[in-house]
This record gives sequence, C-alpha cells and structure tokens, in this order.
Amino acid sequence: MIVTGELSGEYRVIGPIQARVTAKTVFSKDRTTEEVDAKLQVEATRRGANAVINVAYDRSVSLTSWKALTARGVAVVASPEARPVAVPPAASVPSETALGGWHPDPSGRHQLRFRDGQHWTEHVSDAGNQTVDPA
Repeated sequence: MIVTGELSGEYRVIGPIQARVTAKTVFSKDRTTEEVDAKLQVEATRRGANAVINVAYDRSVSLTSWKALTARGVAVVASPEARPVAVPPAASVPSETALGGWHPDPSGRHQLRFRDGQHWTEHVSDAGNQTVDPA
C-alpha cells in the first residue's frame, strides 16, 4: 500500500525509503507515479514492510538521468485494519510541514528530517540510519 498521507490504525516504522525511475533518453515518455510506486513497493517488501506512508514525489533532470521521478516515504508494517486517512477538503488541509513526522529535509543535507508539528528538529535520517544534525 502506497499512501501520500498517514494511516489510521496501528503500524510499526521500518524507516525512510525511496525509489527512483528515469527515462532512457530525453525523447522517452515521462515516468509515472504508478511506475515509481511499484518500485517503491518492491523495495518496501524487500525490507519487510507492507506499506509506505507520507510519500512525496520529486521530478528532476540531470546530466546522468532524464526525466527522473523519485518517491520518498516511510516504510511501515501496518496492521490488517489500517487504512489511509481521508484527506480533508483542500481549503482545510494543513501544509505538509505543519504536520509532525518525518518529511524530506528542507535543508537538502539529508533524506528526511523530523518535524515535531511546530519546528524542524535535529533528528535526521539517511538510508534508514538516524542521526542528529542541528536544523
């Protein structure tokens, strides 16, 4: 299960996870979220997770990759009754960074940084390894 938000019900966090798909050439079609989600699910399963939450997508182009699409999230083991949380109407949706939890590091120095709901903390994570780096 790939979820852009949270889950209702219990789950155990495995750690940050990401997957990337790229086009072979500049003339290739853009990669889709379905393609990167499938790759993300394979990686989550490999790590023993059955879901990925708080997924965010980023499109980019570099000298070595064309039309890259990267998905980042948090791999979890969700209980059988866990379900995606319904997203409220757009007018009342808080910004992603207003919510507490692991989010892409706004400084760009790490994959994820923990936000306590009001402030970015010093807790960061790269490839599932948690460390401390002042915000």
